[in-house]
Order: sequence, then C-alpha cells, then structure tokens
Amino acid sequence: MAQTSSHLNHIAERFSALALVLALAGTWGCGGGPEAQVRFDTKPAVSAGDPVVVDEVEVGVVKAVAARDGKTEVAIRINKEHAQRVPSRIVFAVERASGGSGARLVGHVLDASSAPLKDGDSVEGADSSLELTLRQGAQMASRFLDKVKRSMSSLEKTVDDLARDERVQDLSSRFRTIGEELKKLRDDPERAKAEVDRLKSELEELGATLMERGLTPAAERLRKEYEELAEEAAK
Repeated sequence: MAQTSSHLNHIAERFSALALVLALAGTWGCGGGPEAQVRFDTKPAVSAGDPVVVDEVEVGVVKAVAARDGKTEVAIRINKEHAQRVPSRIVFAVERASGGSGARLVGHVLDASSAPLKDGDSVEGADSSLELTLRQGAQMASRFLDKVKRSMSSLEKTVDDLARDERVQDLSSRFRTIGEELKKLRDDPERAKAEVDRLKSELEELGATLMERGLTPAAERLRKEYEELAEEAAK
C-alpha cells in the first residue's frame, strides 16, 4: 500500500508540474510583446488591467498609469501574437467598454504602412474625441500633400525630359519654363492644387503639338502624368 501511495503521489506531482508549465506557456503566449508608453495631457479614465484594442481586436493590456513631467503616461504591453497589428503611427483614446462596464484603450491607426510599435516606443494619446478627429485629419492632409508632391515630381521629370528632346528643340524653352514652375509648386502643394487648371491648358496645348508632329508616346506620357496630378489635387 505504501508503495502504491508513493507511486500515486509521484504521478500527482508530475501532473502538477505539467499544469504549471502549460499555465506559464499560456501566459508567455499572450504576453512577451513590446511594451510602450502612451502620453496624455490629462489623466485618462483607464486603469491597469484594462484592455488595449485595435480594429476591435484585443491586442494587449494596460500595465500601469503614472504622472510624469506634467503629463500622464499609460504603460501598455502588446501581446506577442498581435505585435504586427499595431503600427508605430497610431494614436490612442479611452472608450467605454462594450456593455458600459469599465474602459478600454483604443488605438486608431494613422498610417498602417508604418513600422510596428516596438519595445520602449512612446506614442500620443488623444484626450478628447475632438483632438482625435484633428489628429486623424492632420494625418490625412499630410498623406494628400505627399501624394501631390510625388505627382508633381513625376510630371516635372517628364517635362524636363521633353525639354532635352532634340525632336522638339523649338519647344524646349516652353518646357523648361513649365519645369521651373513645377519645381516651385512641388514645394508648395497647396498652391499647386490651385494652379492645376492653368497648367492644364498649357500642357494640353503642348500635348496637341506633340501629337501633330507624330510624337504620340511623348504626348500620351505628358497627358498621363498630368491626369494623375489632377486626380490627386481634386481629392
């Protein structure tokens, strides 16, 4: 009997050890990701243990809330399996949890193509829905201006290439003049947006001349670049 009891105790100990390993594995599986700080101007209504949510998926947890340098820092940990879901260009805001009980820290992605949030990063928190809307609007405006700049650069290159084309040497001065203007407008996308219609008439006239001379590929390239610019400017 004593031997049987010892054997059963040994089995029980092994099961206990296995259960502990599985429990730790589960803990490691849902943690182990990057830890970052979310900075708020005022103390947010969020506490340690509240969930961190991105795109309606619970991706982590609030670890601590502390005052620092006149602001409030909310320490968060992102679960390892969701680390790629949380980009570094993101702003967090506090929302009531579904059902009205408790709070959750919700991440609003500003740029999904930005690098994933990494350990030690510090990101901004929005203290109100108005601030969140302004931050999102500013990001959209920034992306728009970047697109206009890229379109301007592409059109500028096309015009510069045509200015050097020996087949249209008599038009080179006009192409160079437009090229110089495009360089200036590229650094002022807001003004470029207002100048699109005027550019259109000049480029259409030059495109028609290229077509008359049988330079259809060059005319089509010019038209394509302009239309891409006009499309971005109209957004």
